[in-house]
Amino acid sequence: MKKIILEVANKNLDNIIEVLNIHDIYNIYYDQPFQVTTTEYGYGYVEDEDSIFNLNIIIENDEDLDNMTNLLSKILPNYTLSIEDVDTSNFDNTFEPLDLHNGYIICSPDDNIDDSSLEKIYFIPQGAFGTGLHETTQDCLRYILKSDLKNKSVLDIGTGSGILSLASAKKDASKIIALDIRDVSAEIEYNASLNSISNIEVAVGNALDDEIKFDEKFDFVIINIGGEETLMFKDFIYNTLKDNGTLLISGLVTWSYEDVLKGLSDLNLTIIDKSISNEWVTVLCKQNPK
Repeated sequence: MKKIILEVANKNLDNIIEVLNIHDIYNIYYDQPFQVTTTEYGYGYVEDEDSIFNLNIIIENDEDLDNMTNLLSKILPNYTLSIEDVDTSNFDNTFEPLDLHNGYIICSPDDNIDDSSLEKIYFIPQGAFGTGLHETTQDCLRYILKSDLKNKSVLDIGTGSGILSLASAKKDASKIIALDIRDVSAEIEYNASLNSISNIEVAVGNALDDEIKFDEKFDFVIINIGGEETLMFKDFIYNTLKDNGTLLISGLVTWSYEDVLKGLSDLNLTIIDKSISNEWVTVLCKQNPK
């Protein structure tokens, strides 16, 4: 496997990608320099328009290398191309088993887990957000896995990899809808099959633009996508959470989570529990009857 490297300026990146896409070249990656900033609701980033970095075009079959090099020379004549071998030794997407220290462990089916007392959640990450490694995901998992979800319906907003939906199924939820703006069906269905789970329905679309609507309401709603985003979903949550239902919120930060909860006052929530891992806050709430 080879990669063709172009040295590009950040300010020209969008135009270059547009040219590549017009010619059906999509197998690209780059590490764009940016500065992490602290925002009101968490973290953001600022791009350096003047930065220079490498844009890499992956060539999976060496026999395609000459044709691709000739094409790039025609469509991007002002750029010098260099070619390198791709190191595939780090392409394994598996991660070390993650013991949640509550009787459950996230692991691959190929992992040898000596402790037979641990309940296994089989999971092989495919790239979507939410592998179980981030503090917010782990805290959400712990709350879900100690909840009684038997015969209850669950809505997982911004499901990402679907790991929280998998945990909900492990707790015998009767119906689970995993909602995301991106189509993450393949990853979720694959990991569900590893656990013999068949009651997760993936819904794809932008709920804030009314692309997704549900006629039913849910007993347990999960949202782990950040404070500002949670406020944006306030009306959607109001319309999908049952009276006396449970709301699990995460992705909040210590310096603004109280403001987020104040912004959700229309939901008439009572805080049941709260956990803080480093700067990240997770809150378990109950909605009082309207």
